Amino acid sequence: MKLRLMPMAWALLLLFLTSPVSAETPWKWEAKTLDVSGDGYHFEWSYPKLTAGPGDIANWQKLLDRKVADWANEFQNDYEDSWKENRKIRQENPDYKPAPWGSEGAYEVVWKDERRLILLWQGYDYRGGAHGAHFLEVTVLDAEQPDSLLPPSSLFTDETEVLRTLSEVTRSKLEEHFGQKLDDWALKGSEPKWENFTIVYPNNTGGQARFEVIFPSYQVAPYAAGTPSVEFPFEVLAPWAPTLLEGAGVSRP
Repeated sequence: MKLRLMPMAWALLLLFLTSPVSAETPWKWEAKTLDVSGDGYHFEWSYPKLTAGPGDIANWQKLLDRKVADWANEFQNDYEDSWKENRKIRQENPDYKPAPWGSEGAYEVVWKDERRLILLWQGYDYRGGAHGAHFLEVTVLDAEQPDSLLPPSSLFTDETEVLRTLSEVTRSKLEEHFGQKLDDWALKGSEPKWENFTIVYPNNTGGQARFEVIFPSYQVAPYAAGTPSVEFPFEVLAPWAPTLLEGAGVSRP
């Protein structure tokens, strides 16, 4: 895989990758929790309460509040629909008690700079059956697009090159992870499509920038394999994420 960068671009990347990432950004927050319980279900997710940031903080907070409230409403409505569907079972067996539903999780700030705050949501969602599902999502707050919470695809230019590179790199890393050639299941789940890379994000925690990808349960392997993840150097996707370089204090190549 060749990255099409001029010498000056490589120099800027090297400067970025060998310099600590500044923690001083306009974004400040504290934890907030939405806790909703009912007869047979419990929803509890933490999310940021913004106290400072670029632009209209009240508007950013409204978007975050609405996002988590929508998750809670969708979860509650699904539970109530399921309860109605189980009415016949309860009539035939008065002792029938379905397992309680539950959804809980939290956020992690994986990237912050002068322009963006990027959140990784991780949790667990149980809605009956043999087991629940791991919940994963990436949310981008971009000061230049203040009226929307964005998906990770918004970080990149040249969709074709980004997806091709993501597919190549993650397939190589997955082969290392599983210790064998990828089967058709894993190959299909790592095809160069955005639907296969919904959980891709830059991470500058700890002072070293890199990219990370997480594959949800069942995407590239059976449920028992969990949620396989891969990590790779920032420069692999940096050519198509120029504003991330700018936001971290490095001029665009």
